[in-house]
Amino acid sequence: MKYRASAFCRILGLLFLLAGFSAGARGQNAAFKGSGFDAAAGDAFGLALVAGEDFALVGEPRSNIRPGTVYVFHADGATGTWTEAGRLTAADGEVGDRFGEEMALHGDLALIGAPIRDHQAGAAYLFLRDAQTGAWTEQAKLAGSAVVPSDQFGRAVALEDDLAVIGAPFADTLKGVVYLFRRDPGTGAWLEEATLTPDDAQPSDRFGYGVAVEGDLVLVGAPRQAGGEGAAYVFRRDAAGAWLQEGKLVGGGGLFGWSVALAAGEAVVGAPSSGGTGEARVFR
Repeated sequence: MKYRASAFCRILGLLFLLAGFSAGARGQNAAFKGSGFDAAAGDAFGLALVAGEDFALVGEPRSNIRPGTVYVFHADGATGTWTEAGRLTAADGEVGDRFGEEMALHGDLALIGAPIRDHQAGAAYLFLRDAQTGAWTEQAKLAGSAVVPSDQFGRAVALEDDLAVIGAPFADTLKGVVYLFRRDPGTGAWLEEATLTPDDAQPSDRFGYGVAVEGDLVLVGAPRQAGGEGAAYVFRRDAAGAWLQEGKLVGGGGLFGWSVALAAGEAVVGAPSSGGTGEARVFR
């Protein structure tokens, strides 16, 4: 294992930026009470969030009266003030779906998980932002071909270019499965390309609890592997288009693989229970 600071620092910088925005959004909660902002106690506003250049999406997935909502905030370029600019909901949403529990963003395309949808089978939705108007429209709903109730498809999501990576960590006796979808360049339809499982899958691994993508690499966390020691698996797409397991990362326990990230060829893997305080490990 080699440690390098560059990608890790970029990821930490993003986390601090998002934490700062989240704090600002919470501060706006009171200001928005009279203008339609109605996140309530227990709704988990801010549980997931992603940010673009001048906008941010903030999930509120755990409402008892809604399927879940994603709030859109826009930054005024002149004043730097963030204001609510809209809300995203699934066209077929039902109360308790937990829409907005996980989110990923690539350019003007957002991927939003609803892992409790349809008796916890789960679903994921793609929304596209109009760069001119800032309006978001639902483009597609994704569901894995073998997903059944309790799989929680959409518990983890990642997105890059025309590839969507979606974890279903409770599938197959909690072993977990990851689904890959790719957008057809001709029709624009999102088609299931592959499913990923590790070579040494065991019941209760929760493979797919964390996912990340960069180019032809996919990183998948399995935090309950080996009784909670945890692991993260690296998959690479070969020249023929097949996805093959390339490696397995281990970090000494602590639910290693609970969260994962990829940047510039470096992998960052979270182990939130390690040493009682948690840690993140960097691999290259």
